Amino acid sequence: MYFLGDCKQLPPIGKGNPFHILMQLLPCIELGVSKRAAEGSNVNYNTTLVNCLSDGVEEELLYDDSSFLCEEVSNADIPITSMKVWKGLMDGTYNGKRYGEDDIQIISGYATPEKSFSSSSLNPIIQRYLRQHDKLLFTHANKNFYKKDRVIHTRLNSYGTQRYLEVENNVFKAVVTLGIMNGEVGKILGVIRTDLVQIMDFDPKDIEEETEVYGSLDKADIERLLEDREKKAEKIRNDSNFKNSNYYFVKVRVYDSDLGRDVIVLYPARGSQQDDILYLGGEDLDNLDLAYALTTHKMQGSQSMAIILPFGTDCSPTFINRNMINTMITRSQEV
Repeated sequence: MYFLGDCKQLPPIGKGNPFHILMQLLPCIELGVSKRAAEGSNVNYNTTLVNCLSDGVEEELLYDDSSFLCEEVSNADIPITSMKVWKGLMDGTYNGKRYGEDDIQIISGYATPEKSFSSSSLNPIIQRYLRQHDKLLFTHANKNFYKKDRVIHTRLNSYGTQRYLEVENNVFKAVVTLGIMNGEVGKILGVIRTDLVQIMDFDPKDIEEETEVYGSLDKADIERLLEDREKKAEKIRNDSNFKNSNYYFVKVRVYDSDLGRDVIVLYPARGSQQDDILYLGGEDLDNLDLAYALTTHKMQGSQSMAIILPFGTDCSPTFINRNMINTMITRSQEV
């Protein structure tokens, strides 16, 4: 049995630090570099500085014009600078390489809107730049959402939420897997009135017949997924019950790691149209938020080709500590 982890990243939110304790008891082999980052990148060098310098010793991080860059601005200018860096990464003017919008991620230590460099402050700025020519899809809780918006499921794990494949336009067939978890990131594909949607229930026979969907699963995987679905049978939400012209489904594409492919999750919401704007409300949509900027805790375990790390002068050194900074930097694959 092997235990894999990194005690130099963020510790558990709850009580205790079991991995660190296990390292004191068991023989260990330590990986000295970040294999996520490109070889030769300054990400590895700077991560070593963050982790290994003794307390009280100061040494400048190593910057260049391709893998590790710095912009020094005031706290008030962090939002507009973050947007300019994002734009420069997309058009190739920042470090000489073009990145798609899905290759870029802002990571902040803070979520509170009181800070100009928090995830909640930066998300609308990036959204306005990316969607400036797009039509508003809907508004929920004073937040605007557009088609193609990157979103994250927050707060509650929704174990009974069904996952679908769209087999025809507005026809959704349930797959064996279930649930949408806190921290899952997806993309908004659209909004559909629920009375215009057809829902097809999952049938265990589908596993044998639909080889394109289930062909990569072995017998043990199939048994595990069927058993899990059976255990959650009473919690499964029947989306066919939302047959009302005043209800809508927000269609979100997420990646299903069990099936190794994208699937669709439907978020039901009550809707009303006012002045050509669709207003949606409901508990399910309360769990959906923009994800162009995420907190370090939300990003732990994930990665991105290019990351933008905003630090304000009022960061708490006890909160934005070595573990936090190390976790932020090591999310980067290239820059």
